[in-house]
Amino acid sequence: MNYYVLLFLLGIVILLLIVLVVKYIELNNKEVVYPEPIDNPYQYLELENNYKWISLDKIPIGFYENGEIEDIDFKDIGNLLVIGTTGGGKSVVLNEIVLSIMKNYAKEEAKILTMDTSLVELSAFNGSSHYLKDTICTLEDITDALEDFKNQLSRKNKEEILFVIIDDLYDIISHDKKNLKNLEALLKASEEYNIHFILATDTPSKEIFAKKIRKYLKGTLFLTTSLGTEKEYDLEKELTKDEWDYLTKISNAVYKTDMKSTKIIIPEITDEELKEQIEEKRNQ
Repeated sequence: MNYYVLLFLLGIVILLLIVLVVKYIELNNKEVVYPEPIDNPYQYLELENNYKWISLDKIPIGFYENGEIEDIDFKDIGNLLVIGTTGGGKSVVLNEIVLSIMKNYAKEEAKILTMDTSLVELSAFNGSSHYLKDTICTLEDITDALEDFKNQLSRKNKEEILFVIIDDLYDIISHDKKNLKNLEALLKASEEYNIHFILATDTPSKEIFAKKIRKYLKGTLFLTTSLGTEKEYDLEKELTKDEWDYLTKISNAVYKTDMKSTKIIIPEITDEELKEQIEEKRNQ
């Protein structure tokens, strides 16, 4: 082969290598740009709706003061415990989780099963194509549902993701001793059967924080709280003084896992904004 042809080809190879190196440097030094601080909670929902998550297992839950979104990675934590008293934002959080699941997953990819004795947080989504059935709302029906769920678990399609959202957890486990036993069995099998539990309560108790239950709840979301002497479990065992002080302000929350502890803000959504979002998802 001609000597000059070899030099020409070598030059092209060198040029391509230079281009690749420059692109690699640009990608690794690219500045991460976070959203502007969010004042309007509806803006948060719009941002969440247009954001393409790297992993569908991540569900946005709130944001930092600089506007960066905090998400819950269910692939890492498996199941979530939400603790908050009346007025602490529990309703907002549970509604946001349901909306986020509906936005991140097609109805063929994931289903939602809800249990809520108060008929406040979750029944608004009844009729949605993501719901397996309308919210189970009486203690007797919930007891039967947990028993049936455990007994029929082996029939579940392991490829389909199922989110089980249970509010009023304390009332449910206090109603019948077998509810706690069945729940423990379901939590134990949740990873194998591709199930994510979101358990919410306004009354933290020793049963909820017992090791046999807590070990399956690797993520905990502490909301603005005003728990007084009526509480059955001392939350100060779970929180530092700084975290506890942070929770005294409305909309503040602390999200804790085995790996991290973060302070976030839960966006406040008006009834009108929530109704609009629910109707949009229910009609899809």
